[in-house]
Amino acid sequence: MLYANVRANKPRQNFVVALHGILAGATLCLLTYIGADYIGQNNVLFNFSFMLFWIGGILGVFMLMRDKLFTKGIPTWLAGYPTGKGGIPKFLPLVHAGIQVVAVILLILFIMEK
Repeated sequence: MLYANVRANKPRQNFVVALHGILAGATLCLLTYIGADYIGQNNVLFNFSFMLFWIGGILGVFMLMRDKLFTKGIPTWLAGYPTGKGGIPKFLPLVHAGIQVVAVILLILFIMEK
């Protein structure tokens, strides 16, 4: 639903974006709290999954800033390309979703291993 709006250059619904961000942030906090015993130990699956969740989350915040908070774009030093364009590149939501899917699969493999 959100990606279809990105492809069509339509604005994303603020409620859907906010709900997604709040639930994702709460899930990351919960994962950090519950997984505190496993972080940094020899649990490669969990550590890699944990790292991917945070990278995907940071990418999501970057997309939010680019799309919602900065109407004229964000500074070049942060975005890596010129300001003033607005919107987000169309490949970023796919990268964001792909990272999260891989992280979920690794987390499931870690749980099955235990």
